[in-house]
Amino acid sequence: MAKLITSITLTLIVAFAAAENQNATLVANCAKTVTVQAGDNLASIAENNGLVNAGDLVLLNPGLTNISPGQVICVEGSDPVSAAAPVGGQPQGMPTAKPTPHAIHTGAPIAPGVNPQGQCIKTRTVLSGDTCFSLAASNNFQGAEPTIKFQLINKALINRYVDCAALPIGEKVCIDCYATPNIPETSNCPYHLANGCKRTTTAKAGQTLTNITMANGLSLNQLVAMNPGLQPDASIYAGNNLCVQV
Repeated sequence: MAKLITSITLTLIVAFAAAENQNATLVANCAKTVTVQAGDNLASIAENNGLVNAGDLVLLNPGLTNISPGQVICVEGSDPVSAAAPVGGQPQGMPTAKPTPHAIHTGAPIAPGVNPQGQCIKTRTVLSGDTCFSLAASNNFQGAEPTIKFQLINKALINRYVDCAALPIGEKVCIDCYATPNIPETSNCPYHLANGCKRTTTAKAGQTLTNITMANGLSLNQLVAMNPGLQPDASIYAGNNLCVQV
């Protein structure tokens, strides 16, 4: 009986893990797939198939978060290299996103209350010492995998693959956007500080939203209201900037 219960439990765990990825889809131009084996993880699959890192798999399988044995995932796209210049080079097998009409705004100020839809609203030139993580954190990407979110908005909004292993000095990357319902990738956009914010604070290593609210005499709801798009239950990182007074 104990063995039967154990077997049923394992079956349910596998089924649940597979269900978690029902929202993951393969890109339309997928040229090669693999079936996940027991013991595999995103990093090992990426390495075994000539990809730079796990972030590449997310680009090839939108919505992918976890994997489970028996799951089929894309590991290579079939399109030729895009005419849009990649940042740091285009890894072999990466798909080319369809050209988009989304404008690139290079630092132009945004009028209060205006939320441009489906656009990169600010770019930044890569400087010596920058990393994908430092760019993501200092520009208010939060939650799980901020560097992957940073990569995804660049691919979606300016059709540019950002190679986090080789960020070239002098290239421009997208660092800000607003979520747009018909462009799923923009759910990865960073949160924003309220218009007219009078005082800000920069998160330090080890701080949480709870620490910051207490230090500034705020409730969590007040902090979220001052930082549109801030997810109260998601991680923050050293370098994230928050509005604490309006």
